[in-house]
Amino acid sequence: GKLSADDLNSLIAHAHRRIDQLNRELAEQRVREQIHIEAALEQQKLEDQKALERAVASALEHRREDLRLEQEKK
Repeated sequence: GKLSADDLNSLIAHAHRRIDQLNRELAEQRVREQIHIEAALEQQKLEDQKALERAVASALEHRREDLRLEQEKK
């Protein structure tokens, strides 16, 4: 059951190739994940901006209504 030196070298070479392949796949996955995170952050930023714009518009509308009511009282 002992492996020859050539067998061991082949096994080690195969293991190195597999490690290199897995490292490449991991790097690619990290890039994909970073792109996904950046897209999600950008989407959240847009949603936050829209929510802010709605809140400001609502506050302005309430203020206009308050001013209108004050004018009516006068």
